[in-house]
Amino acid sequence: HSSHISPSGILPAVDSFEQMVECLKGIYGWNVRVTDKTVTFATSDMKKGIRGNKLGDGYGKAELVERIAQIVTEREAVNEARRIEEERKKAEILSRKRKLAYERNNIQYKYYSVELNRPDWNREYVEYLETQFIRDAALLSEEELIAPIMTREEFEKEQAVVLYREKADKAGELWDKALSELSSVTHKWKWEYMDYLEEIRFKDLSNVTFYDAKEEILSYEEFAGIKEEGMREKEQEQEMAGYILSDEEVDNT
Repeated sequence: HSSHISPSGILPAVDSFEQMVECLKGIYGWNVRVTDKTVTFATSDMKKGIRGNKLGDGYGKAELVERIAQIVTEREAVNEARRIEEERKKAEILSRKRKLAYERNNIQYKYYSVELNRPDWNREYVEYLETQFIRDAALLSEEELIAPIMTREEFEKEQAVVLYREKADKAGELWDKALSELSSVTHKWKWEYMDYLEEIRFKDLSNVTFYDAKEEILSYEEFAGIKEEGMREKEQEQEMAGYILSDEEVDNT
């Protein structure tokens, strides 16, 4: 029977000789008897137990105690080495993050001071730059730390798109209002005004500028005023052309 009875399989999993005895009894249903000097093992189907030292070298009580102590020591050494390696990795990542944060903050500072010295500094851009300052590199991922900071031009391009979308929505509302509230009898520029609003509403946003976004939408009255002015100028040009023509006619006669 001595061939299939061996407690060595559970040694790597236990922390002490006492725990080994508990496991063999509780989990495997063995009968284990321990005295000061000896240990006797019996599986549930054995009439008579076998002394540890009869199982071969390393199975006497003292030897098992020593083997388990040795295994525990090695296991702790491996865990400690792993812990030290993890600490080293963490420290390495942190120092890399701090370096990235330092470089990024330098760029942030440069953009910030240049912007504040401009006579036409952009308040929203300055506020954006303030949010880009990194106080604690540890809280951010490396991806976040290498994400570029927008230049004023890039920021205004994005800002322009956001602002222009609001303007386009407003043009849509004015279009609906013009359709339902303006009569083409009393407002002769109604349809041209609606075309003007439609152009604003459906403008391609890929090259929209900050100026486009900031430029106010004309009211119907303003739009009509510009149109009337344009017509007056045209009439004057035609009159002038008419004068020149009649002079030429005079010469030819």
